[in-house]
Amino acid sequence: MTLLRGVSLLIAALALDACATVDPAPGLEHVRSLSATRTEADVVWVRNEAEAAQIRELVEALLADGLSRDEAVRIAVLNNPALQARLADIGIAAADVVEASLPTNPVLDIYWASPRRTGDSSIGLVGWLSDLWTLPRRKEVAALDARLTEYGVALDVMMAAIDAAHAWDRVVQSREELSLARELVDVRRKEDRRREIRFDHGLDDARLVDEAELRLAETEVGVHEFEQVVTEAETDFDRVLGLRSAAEHVGADASLAEYPPLDLTEAEALATGLTERLDLAMAEAEVERLSRNLGLQESLVWNQVALGVGRDGVFKETRGDEDSIGPVVSVDLPIFDRNQAGIARAEFEIEQAVQQLTARRQIAVKELLDRFRGYDRARQSLGTLTESGLPSAHRALAYMRDRNQAMQVAPIDMFESEALLLETRMAVVRARGGVNAARRGLELALRGGSSE
Repeated sequence: MTLLRGVSLLIAALALDACATVDPAPGLEHVRSLSATRTEADVVWVRNEAEAAQIRELVEALLADGLSRDEAVRIAVLNNPALQARLADIGIAAADVVEASLPTNPVLDIYWASPRRTGDSSIGLVGWLSDLWTLPRRKEVAALDARLTEYGVALDVMMAAIDAAHAWDRVVQSREELSLARELVDVRRKEDRRREIRFDHGLDDARLVDEAELRLAETEVGVHEFEQVVTEAETDFDRVLGLRSAAEHVGADASLAEYPPLDLTEAEALATGLTERLDLAMAEAEVERLSRNLGLQESLVWNQVALGVGRDGVFKETRGDEDSIGPVVSVDLPIFDRNQAGIARAEFEIEQAVQQLTARRQIAVKELLDRFRGYDRARQSLGTLTESGLPSAHRALAYMRDRNQAMQVAPIDMFESEALLLETRMAVVRARGGVNAARRGLELALRGGSSE
């Protein structure tokens, strides 16, 4: 019975991992850790009605006193149904790791001869010795699969936050532009009426009247276009936050605030991006996973090796020479199939993944430089408008108003200055929105991944 005890101990040793349970908590904590440096929003995986009720209460509290950009980001990460569905992949990955760590079930063979006098009976119990060298490799591959999933979920969290911030900006920006466009229509109407009066008094010709009417028509068309942009922006905002009428909670007095500038040099941006981008981390983890998979494929050459104990005989109650007990060995001999295809495929996949990683790094460098320079240029454009263009437009209008009060300039010239100021203010709003979008694009290039 010493052999039987030895086999039993082997099976017990292999079964130790079978006590593992599926626990997605470590994976979720890894996602939270990755997200903490990429967004201020909390990552919460809602898995039951009690948790869902808590999220609803938190969302209602955030909506209660108007919705800022940061609050919109928090709601999007907490409440977006697509992101909640994505978080379930963490649990699936954790289940795959447990499945990969489970030993192959032992095999119990029983043959009961009847009647016993005409044949022998047998019983055998075997465990899979090959699990000793295949299981560790399976677990390594599954663990790296889980890591890839966690990187991907963290990237989705970052994208949800960026989308929410962009959607909030778009609502506020489109509303500001619409308000300015309506003011511009009022100015163009005054100009048009003044041209008609001057025409009636023979001071202007028909061409100038027609040009004024054309400018008014173009401005009115612009208002309609901005109204549609507002509608689309509000609908998109509702979608991103996973709420109905979320845009109604963005206050009418909300302004398009500019993000604080990023204090990074171009070289620092490159260094940060090449070490912190999630898509590069995923590509590197994929190379590692495939390298581990090659080891797994090599271990599968001896994939089915079983060791156990068996007993043959008539199973009499009294001991006799008819009964026998001994070891049972089962080996799938790798004569024809030595997993050549699996090993070769794994080698090709490693080669492919290394090339893809190289390509991804090259793309990352290009994106980082483009985004950094684009952000810098967007800030320069906004600076030009706010430091030079807008003050100049204000001064020009003030000058025209002073001249008009002194009756030294026709009111119609003052209307042109008013229109110029409104158009400059609209340009400032667009430029500020462009700076914010460029800032988010740079953040994505630094710590997220490709925008394509």
